[in-house]
Amino acid sequence: MPSLISSYCLRPIVAAATALSPIASIRADEAARVSHLTPQSIAAVTVRLANAAKSPVMQQYPVEVLAAATKDFLGVPLGAIDRVTAMVEPPVGVSPQYAIVLESSRPISFDNFRAELTEHTTPGELLGRPMLESSEGMKPSFCLLDDQTLAVGPRLFLKRLVRGVKAGQSELQELMTTEDALQNDLHAAVTLGPLRPVMEMGITAAKQEIDPEALPFLEGILLIDRIVLAVDLDSERGSSLTANAVSSAAADEIERLIADGYARLREKLLEDSDFNEKVRNHPEATMRAWGDYWLRIMDQYALSLGEMRQGETTFVLAKVGPGSYQSQATILAIAGVMTSLLLPAVQAAREAARRNASTNNVKQILLAMLNHESTFSRLPAQAICDSDGKPLLSWRVAILPFIEQSALYEKFHLDEPWDSPHNIKLLAEMPADYLDPSSGMAAEDGKTHYLAVSGEGTAFAGKPEGVRLAEFSDGLSRSVIVVQVNDAHAVEWTKPVDYDTAANADNPTAGIGELHPGVFVTGFADGHVVPTPVSITPEEFAAGASIAGGETTEWP
Repeated sequence: MPSLISSYCLRPIVAAATALSPIASIRADEAARVSHLTPQSIAAVTVRLANAAKSPVMQQYPVEVLAAATKDFLGVPLGAIDRVTAMVEPPVGVSPQYAIVLESSRPISFDNFRAELTEHTTPGELLGRPMLESSEGMKPSFCLLDDQTLAVGPRLFLKRLVRGVKAGQSELQELMTTEDALQNDLHAAVTLGPLRPVMEMGITAAKQEIDPEALPFLEGILLIDRIVLAVDLDSERGSSLTANAVSSAAADEIERLIADGYARLREKLLEDSDFNEKVRNHPEATMRAWGDYWLRIMDQYALSLGEMRQGETTFVLAKVGPGSYQSQATILAIAGVMTSLLLPAVQAAREAARRNASTNNVKQILLAMLNHESTFSRLPAQAICDSDGKPLLSWRVAILPFIEQSALYEKFHLDEPWDSPHNIKLLAEMPADYLDPSSGMAAEDGKTHYLAVSGEGTAFAGKPEGVRLAEFSDGLSRSVIVVQVNDAHAVEWTKPVDYDTAANADNPTAGIGELHPGVFVTGFADGHVVPTPVSITPEEFAAGASIAGGETTEWP
């Protein structure tokens, strides 16, 4: 088969089938029971693992490796793991909210865990239950809900699980505890309602960046209420992947989008130069036949689209009737492909939401600077200095009272440098407003992504006193004073170090990096914030960084 067709079709299907089939091909003698699902969760998947090694389909995969891993890392045989349930709640700030609950037929002991699995934790208790608490913000904690049930996730999430959850309090709980759900070997559900406000915000921000032709399809996510994947490997009920629209009218719009999407996909394929040159117009008849085959299959699938809708709001995206294990496993490959198609849109919306949060952080910083100016008739100096003019602490410390952090401000010894024995301890108390939400770091790491633009001719030229607004002869709305950098260029938030225009004169983004795809967040002296393309030229950056240079070059 031509490599082009492979890249369009077989690669994602094979990848999805390989990744998902071992998980899906798991059986158990008893019905799955979901007893640890929080009412705040928006997505969940439960898989029964008992007798997994005996499944005929599992013999096609390296089950020996999985068995060795569970024994090696957890001290629990694979055959003793009855059930694994994973759940996700809406994110809070920069921290993901999730938990994985593993239920075993044998006792679980932290003593049997592999050392590198828990090296970031310290032993303790959580409401009387044994716990290994993470000392690193983004890594999970471990808690034994009982002697045979292990929960993994952030501490606050685990605390809710230890307290216990009540069934039937949310749409997701109902979807995960129906009679069919209890009988399925794998059952997963996602409810999009709680995420709709975040998705709307993300889509609004994404409008500025995506192809206008793709926007209706991205907005189509808002038309979906829930998605359910049901897999029964006992060949009694079959398996299905379904989606429900929020209303009948929304379902009508989804039908239109699906039909339009396939029409555009076919059109794009026919316009693709590689497809035409290497397949349809190939000198060999066999190669041309592959092109005819691909178009015929697309047309046949397009005809089946009208059969997806069943009822007012339900779409059956894939369905496999009772049959062999191989037939049942097919639906997971389809689910994998559907996920791979949906994931980029979800990730784009999530990134847009995070960039919006970063934009808000910069706005709060600018507002604090302007409030400082209203109080002292000057913007904060780049550093709090000693009597000899030596920089001690960053301007980020000076504006703490203006971001509702007066108590933290009072803890500093303002006559000592940032790394004095006393002040260095305050790094871990960095306000969350100084951390970009797209970062892999935590606030406790003490590094900020928001730097002042410093250097000769800028608002932060290293003088012991801050500048007055009257000095911005180029105009407040044309003068850049704060930029957002990536993790590699983040600095200790109390350290009097910022973005150096002289050091980065030839390549402005060399000292910024790319934390958000294609852009970095930029704050101006009048308080407005914009995303700036990383393709900005040295001339454009120099003009924006200058506050009184008289340049006419516009910021991009």
